[in-house]
Formats: sequence, structure tokens, C-alpha cells
Amino acid sequence: MRFSRIVVLALPAAASILAPGPARADEPDTTLALVAGAATNLVGMMVGSTVIATGNGGNGVVNAGWLTICGSFTLSPIVAHGVVGEWGRGLLFAGVPAAMTGGTVALFQIEPGTVNHGTLGQQRIMWGFFGAAFLASAAGIVDATLAAKRARPLTIAPVVGTGRVGVEIGGAL
Repeated sequence: MRFSRIVVLALPAAASILAPGPARADEPDTTLALVAGAATNLVGMMVGSTVIATGNGGNGVVNAGWLTICGSFTLSPIVAHGVVGEWGRGLLFAGVPAAMTGGTVALFQIEPGTVNHGTLGQQRIMWGFFGAAFLASAAGIVDATLAAKRARPLTIAPVVGTGRVGVEIGGAL
């Protein structure tokens, strides 16, 4: 049973690492970025919710499942942007979900039973962190799908005009 969970968790990471990177002349494969990012979120939700459902109400196990889901929200923009070769941008988009996950960890340190037995205020904070992390993660995945619009080819053109002679270089550097 544990081996299958490891395989399920490793699939999105393996897909992003083993996928061939785009060549300079080719546009990035934004469809693969969308699928890899969404799959990372989906697998994290499946594994985390399974852990929560089978945790028999124990705070440690339930919290681990909740943080697994939140961790997938942090990882998915990195995976999606990694597919299109924009690692730094992926890390930037992972910042908000990471901060929300950190807030959830702090909340669980204050009240370990927040998921099942927290007060209404604690539940609202926890779900607020969850919602913000999910939305930021989705925004990161959508941004990775727009990478083709950012990938402008390098252009080199001769320039001849009144008082101007030379070569003009343009494009995204």
C-alpha cells in the first residue's frame, strides 16, 4: 500500500523532470504545463483526503493529510512553470501557497484539533488559508499556460535611416 502512494506522489515530479525541455526555436509546451500543475494539485488532494478519511479522527494524521493537500498547492506552480523552463517564476508563484501553508502549520501548533474540533474562528482562518493557497496555486498554473505568449523569438534586423545605420536586436532576454 505504501509503495503505491509513493508512486502516485512521484508521478507529477517525474513528469516534470523527465519531460523534454523546449528547444530555443520551439514555443514552450503549455498544455503539458497545465496538465502537470493540475495533476500535482489533484494527486495532493487525493492523497491528503485519503489520509484524512482513514485517520480515525487522530489530530496528527488528520493534520498531516491537510498539510499534504496544502503542500501540493505550493508545489504545483513550481511543477507547471518547470515544464516550460520558468523555474524562478514558479518559485515566485509558490510563495503565497507556501505562506498559507506556514500559517496553517502555526494554527495547528496553537490548536492541533482545528480540522475536526476547532472553534468557528479557527475553522474560518484555516479555510481562509486553504482558499488563498488554492487560488494562488491555480493562478500560478494559469500563468504557466501563458508562457508561450512571453516566449518571443529573438530578432536581429538591420536598421538604416536618417542618421542611423546598424543592427537592432529585440526580443525577450
